[in-house]
Amino acid sequence: MRDRIVRKPRSLLVKLFFSVLSTAFQIALIAGIYLWASTVKADEEDALSYFQQGEKAYAREQWSRAKSLYEAAVSEHAQDGDLIVNPTVTQTLRPGPGFRVTTDVQGESVHYFPNRRLAEIQTHELDVKARAQLAFKELNPPELKVSYALIQADGDNRLMAGESVRLTVDVFNQGESAADGVELTVNIAALDFTQTTRWREIDSEGQRSAEWVLNLPKQFKEDEMTLDIRVQEKDGYSPDIVLANVPVMPWQLPQLQVAMLSRPEVLAGRRSVQSFEIRNLGGLPAQDVRIKFATSNELLELKGYVTPQSIGLLEPGAATRIDLEVLPSIKLQGGTDMPLTLSLWSGDTAVTQENLNLIASHQAVQGNTLVAGVAAPFTVAQLGDIAVPSGFPEGKVHPRDYAVVIGNRDYATLAYAMHVPYALNDRKEMTSLVQRTLGVPAENILQGTENMTAANLQLMFGRDGSEGTLAGLIKAAGGADTVYVYYSGHGMPDPARPGQAYLLPVDVSPNDAARVGYSLETLYAQLAVLPAKRIVVMLDACFTGRSDTLMANEKAQSLVPGTSAMLLASRLPVARDDRMLVFAASGSGELAHWLPANRHGLFTSFLLKGLSGEADNGDKRLTAGELQAYLASRVTSTALRYVPAREQHPELTGNGQTLLTTYR
Repeated sequence: MRDRIVRKPRSLLVKLFFSVLSTAFQIALIAGIYLWASTVKADEEDALSYFQQGEKAYAREQWSRAKSLYEAAVSEHAQDGDLIVNPTVTQTLRPGPGFRVTTDVQGESVHYFPNRRLAEIQTHELDVKARAQLAFKELNPPELKVSYALIQADGDNRLMAGESVRLTVDVFNQGESAADGVELTVNIAALDFTQTTRWREIDSEGQRSAEWVLNLPKQFKEDEMTLDIRVQEKDGYSPDIVLANVPVMPWQLPQLQVAMLSRPEVLAGRRSVQSFEIRNLGGLPAQDVRIKFATSNELLELKGYVTPQSIGLLEPGAATRIDLEVLPSIKLQGGTDMPLTLSLWSGDTAVTQENLNLIASHQAVQGNTLVAGVAAPFTVAQLGDIAVPSGFPEGKVHPRDYAVVIGNRDYATLAYAMHVPYALNDRKEMTSLVQRTLGVPAENILQGTENMTAANLQLMFGRDGSEGTLAGLIKAAGGADTVYVYYSGHGMPDPARPGQAYLLPVDVSPNDAARVGYSLETLYAQLAVLPAKRIVVMLDACFTGRSDTLMANEKAQSLVPGTSAMLLASRLPVARDDRMLVFAASGSGELAHWLPANRHGLFTSFLLKGLSGEADNGDKRLTAGELQAYLASRVTSTALRYVPAREQHPELTGNGQTLLTTYR
């Protein structure tokens, strides 16, 4: 009984506490509703006030003030629509644990549209600006001028039926105000060609251009075509018209003649270069001349031109030389005819097909003797196009290019007759070409490269991972774009290790080349670690162990007495770095010959001429493949002409598409 008496008052206290708490919550909620309603009411009242003031300014055409008031109204209440004026809120509070709030809205509705007014003001401002521009335009009208150009791929400035030409039209506004709604129309009735280009506007001193490709059919019969070019502006200001009559030559089948420059005899099992001349005998240019060689003899391999390749434009009377590398199989019998077909096209039209024959031979072609140590019966003047140029063209300077140009002439370990008589001449002229034509700065051409000893070579390039002078200089400069390394001097094979070849320092005996010489593998490895984008190596040396000096029996002297030179001959190692190009003067087992009349090595003579621009196909961009094709043709043919039974075939290792240099 006592327990129930004690707990009952406590229960009443709890109920009283929760009743008070509930009433407080109701009061807070009602206060919040009042506060929210009063805030909303204040925002809408401010927005309506700004809008109504803006309406008064709008009626007086006070555009700037009206715009500011409308923007203020939008900042208070963003949407257009109806606003309620003088709203009231009524609530009912019931005693006890429950409550109910009732809101009654009263007042009038007012139409509110500040956003629409802002749009109307913007339109008004644009109209005012347009009227001002039109007034300025009337006082300072635009002035349109039109010009055109016909651009041909061959650049001969003569338009011929069957040719494609690019038409470029430029429209200039030389007036003081902009030209609006400009329309350019080009009409060429003879080609049934009509094109229209439009621009929204061209500013004062502005320019617009349009371009089209015109294809003239071969059946074009007129001797000229009329270009009707018109430009006009939407308001009619300063239209311009160009009427031009362009002469067109009729299409004719080009008259191309093919002549074989080299002898038809080729040595079985030996690569050779066959030279041909293609001449335009007609009175009109031959456009986009293409050439292809083919053979029906499976034992004759052709290198290049097995698919149609373009040789460009041939002007009337002009000729171009084509060099085709062929490799007859060793299986061919002497005297075997090998049919060779040369096909020519001009554009898509077949012009001619010539059937030529090569003859397999097992005898070397005979000719005049021209070797070092023998009184040469030729002078530089008699050599004609073989002579080294007296000066080199000036090219663009490349401040991040470097060069090492080596000439080893005087060998302390060899008899005078076995020195390399023109190595220093080679070095001198190559240094001049590297600086003037290839653009290597004089300070980036390393010195101390005349008659280099074993220590000199190791100091220059390093060895077994050690860093040489060249690497240190390039790394200090933050890297290089192109590094050129040229060597003229003796090379040696390693009789004990086929495939090993060495540069022979001037203080090293040929017997010691494998021990203290500088191997090509070491050179390639040291160059491969250089921070350079491209490395070009040029070697005017053979690695047969022989000298180009003839003995009494007209055989090349061995640099190592008592050895068979042919047994020493070995194939050059291959540079594995994709950045590296290696031009070698001769193939395996071949000598690198000299030209006493030129006072240069045979390979260097044509290397200088080729890099001077003769190897370029006319586009002012010399690639490694172009230079190699030129060297293969000129060096090989010159060796056959002047050095009987002693062939020389330059080789290239690396990507033939690599760009070597450009010409101005």
